[in-house]
Order: sequence, then structure tokens, then C-alpha cells
Amino acid sequence: MKIAISGQDTTLNSPVACHFGRCCYFHIYDDETGKTELFENCDKEKSDCAGEAILHCLINKGVNRIVSANFGDRVQKEMVAKDIQMTLLTDCSKNVGDIIRIIKHKRNK
Repeated sequence: MKIAISGQDTTLNSPVACHFGRCCYFHIYDDETGKTELFENCDKEKSDCAGEAILHCLINKGVNRIVSANFGDRVQKEMVAKDIQMTLLTDCSKNVGDIIRIIKHKRNK
């Protein structure tokens, strides 16, 4: 499964970004290979529907799950329609590497 985690910068020490559509980067973690790919959010400056635009890009990259916060209503509906899992963070104090470690731990149980 490919999991996109919203991040504020390019490293795994990046704080998780607390707004899905406006985050700077997505760290796409493949839990089968253990590899992480960096993907820049080129749509973050769009005046309208930034979340929907980046969602379609992530779907085209094979993402099945997204970890972020503050998903807009239209994005949430689109994710449900496209069967994309959503993990809604209520605490954005963790970094991207922390989230990946949690995912790995849950997978290995």
C-alpha cells in the first residue's frame, strides 16, 4: 500500500503539515518495499480546489491512504468515492518519520 503523508519540508524530520491541500510536500511511503518517495505539491497555491487537484495527482501515483489534517469537505467526499483511506491527524506535533515508524510498527504486529 502506498501512503502519502503531508509534510512541511523535504526530510523525514519534517513536521507533518496540518493542512492537506496547502502542504508543501507529500512523502509517499510504500509499506511493501519500505521506500519513500518525495512529491512536491505543485497545486498548493491554487486559489480554488487545491486539495482536489493534489488528490488526483496522488491517486495517479497509486496512493491508497493519506495521512494529514484538515481535509476539506469536497476532498473527503472524493476520497470516499475513490476508496482512498484517510487518517485524520488531530496532533500535528509528530514528524513524517514518526508517522512512518508508527505505520511500520502496526504492520509488523
